[in-house]
Amino acid sequence: MDQNKKNTILLFSFLVLCAISFALFFVSEGSTTEIDSSLFKLIEPNVIDQVIIENETIKTELKYSGTQWKLNNIYEADRNLVDVLFATIAQATPKRMAAKSIRDSVVNQILKTGIKISFNSGGQTQKQFYVSGDGSTVTYFMAEDKIPYVMVIPGYKVYVGGIFEQDANAWRDKRIFNFNWRNFKELSAEFPADPKQKFSVAMTGKYFSIADGVNTDTASLNNYLDAVSLITADGFYKVGESAETDSISQSKPIMSITVKDVANQTYNLQIFEIKKDNRNVLGKWNDDFAWFNRRNILPLYKKRKEFVRNN
Repeated sequence: MDQNKKNTILLFSFLVLCAISFALFFVSEGSTTEIDSSLFKLIEPNVIDQVIIENETIKTELKYSGTQWKLNNIYEADRNLVDVLFATIAQATPKRMAAKSIRDSVVNQILKTGIKISFNSGGQTQKQFYVSGDGSTVTYFMAEDKIPYVMVIPGYKVYVGGIFEQDANAWRDKRIFNFNWRNFKELSAEFPADPKQKFSVAMTGKYFSIADGVNTDTASLNNYLDAVSLITADGFYKVGESAETDSISQSKPIMSITVKDVANQTYNLQIFEIKKDNRNVLGKWNDDFAWFNRRNILPLYKKRKEFVRNN
């Protein structure tokens, strides 16, 4: 073998050894021989009745009343999102410690901008730690020992920190009417630009029908009532976030739906303009503005004539 080939092989071997040493250095720097996989898991998740999520400016409280989760003692919380929160805590596992070379900066960043999570039971804290992430891939959990851990959910490529970064409105229950056939009493719909098409729905005998003696297409009406009962908002809108949206909110709604339950409580949804080139539709649910998917709103935009049986 000539000397040039020997030199090439030696150089290649040297580079491989350097790469291995470099990798081992950072692995050993950012991990320990053993990490307790239950470090951030809840001891008794079933007894948790309060979750507090807070940073320097915002505090969100989720509290269980015995029958439902409430958001900040005002709104019903989104139970699906609460379930995701507890499922995340149950599955999130520390993969390794933050590397020593960046640990101090990570700790400082967590203490400055991180989110503090408290899981309480009967007024006592069962688990408390900080969460911080880069918004897409890496999430750190850190307890009182100020050792940040990179968190993963084994078997999944997910951003663990996402569930903790929701704003308060995201935790609200997004169901609008949420009625069923046992608590539904009547529904009325109005169209300000076409008042002759208004209608009301009530039980007549064994079936729901349009009032005022209309020969009702009961199949179409039942499909409509199903769509109304299942409608959910995509999110909530705060006045002042957009001048264009604020302008829409000041315009006249194109439709208003009011539902009354057997306890005579009323729930009102006003729907504003529906544009073909915009997937979002603004609505006003009682006193709150909310965004809806255009595809979900269209089945609700039905006028009186569409429920009249022709034969």
